[in-house]
Amino acid sequence: MGRRGAAFGVVVVVVAACGVYGEDSDRIAPAPEVKGDASTTLEASSSRPCGCGPHETCDESSGAPVCSCATGYTRADEGAPCAWTGGPRDPGFQNDPAGAWTTFDGATVDPSIAGRVDPGILRFNQTLLSSPQGGAEQSFAMPAYADAEPFALVVSPFCDSGCNFPLITVHLDGRRHSLGRITAPSRTCLGDRGYGGVLRLRLSAGSVAFPSGAMMGLDNVAIEPAPDCPLPGVVVNGDFESTGGWVASGEGAEVTLSGGTGGGRAGRLRPAKACDAPTLAATLSVPGASMANPALRFTLRGTTGDRMAVEVGGTSIGAATGKNVFETLNACLPEWSRGLTLPLRFSPIRANGAACDAPNDAEFLIDDVEVVSDPTCADLVDDGGFERTSSFSPWRTSFSGMGSFVRERSNPRSGAGYGVLQSDCSSASLTQMVTIPDPAPGMGGPQLRYWYKAFQSGPVKFSGPAEMAPASTWTLATACLDPKASDRPYSLSFSLLGDTGCTSASLHLDDVAIVHDRSCPE
Repeated sequence: MGRRGAAFGVVVVVVAACGVYGEDSDRIAPAPEVKGDASTTLEASSSRPCGCGPHETCDESSGAPVCSCATGYTRADEGAPCAWTGGPRDPGFQNDPAGAWTTFDGATVDPSIAGRVDPGILRFNQTLLSSPQGGAEQSFAMPAYADAEPFALVVSPFCDSGCNFPLITVHLDGRRHSLGRITAPSRTCLGDRGYGGVLRLRLSAGSVAFPSGAMMGLDNVAIEPAPDCPLPGVVVNGDFESTGGWVASGEGAEVTLSGGTGGGRAGRLRPAKACDAPTLAATLSVPGASMANPALRFTLRGTTGDRMAVEVGGTSIGAATGKNVFETLNACLPEWSRGLTLPLRFSPIRANGAACDAPNDAEFLIDDVEVVSDPTCADLVDDGGFERTSSFSPWRTSFSGMGSFVRERSNPRSGAGYGVLQSDCSSASLTQMVTIPDPAPGMGGPQLRYWYKAFQSGPVKFSGPAEMAPASTWTLATACLDPKASDRPYSLSFSLLGDTGCTSASLHLDDVAIVHDRSCPE
């Protein structure tokens, strides 16, 4: 590194870069050379403390600043730069060091099997034919993001002749991410949940039938530098003005050279028929600790009344309704997604009851996709009070016949609005993928609370997490939730279905929330 100076009035300060190596290949930084008043606050020589180099941290506890390699980094030789050597111990399952992995449900570390990447495999349990086949976990230290670089988790499967490749689920620091059925090394970018402190990594196999005598497992699990992985909170090419970042799939999906905000480039979805399924997809590193209450912000112009789905990690986070003008919309990024790097996808929603080959004149233009902090995204149930007037809703509706979902303003239980799901007694549902909170010892387990009114003309079954009977006044309903499901999206759904003799039904909802309550198990 070079030198740079800064003027503080008439005092000039010059800070020397760290450059002396001491024991254990750490660098000892000499005291800065000061011209003028020595009590003047010094300007750092770089954005890194003490002028330390990439992947180095500064230790001033001895009185002389020392630059050491960050957690997970080491030097090959004295004077060499710090290079990544961290991640899980015994990545090749050679039982070296012994006991690095803690196995469960009958899985074993078997160093005697010749894997395709290296000797040794994590061998899944072949006796549990219709339930998960076990797995392994371990915890290890990871550097802070500022001291590190983008990383990817690389999982290599093992499957001998005749076996079915396993369904693999990864838990990163308590959050679940499904890799699906992997037949080759799978690469998953780490989000900011994977950096700083101790990371708990858990891998497990999903239910799959074993052919007789077959063997399946994992060959290697490692964390590797991945310069192409997105930074937390950054949507690559979110304004579509450059190349890359987006994948257009299906008939009617493209990145168009005009039509965006300001007349520039934009993503476009324009299905020709009802069953066409064009999509625009990108990779999104959802902020965790690095941003409070993150939301996906985008501008959208859609044909009036047509709806477009927004998915993160293959799970719906809501839908936007077109108004034939550009609108800036915010979609809260749920707690279950935060700190993970997940696929982002936009796709049109097929009109209810439309024949597959029916003409479709829907068009959506998407632009200015970014991640922002939104204070309204603080709740585990987004828009549980049905107060928002935005064209984007986190609630997903489904109808098998005639039905609707509207936000009413007259006589809410609280606030300024409530939701009404109504139908001609055919099936109707209202769903949101929410997060069950992590355990909070002493505060009780997770509980869903909501207020409802239910009206009917004829026999109707009202369904939800709690029992619901017809009610003409606001009625409180509660249900305890499974605390073990806090690592994944939870489907919160309300529905109604009429029986013979029913002509109409409606379900009014307000103040839907998830809390801790001592009446529920932890």
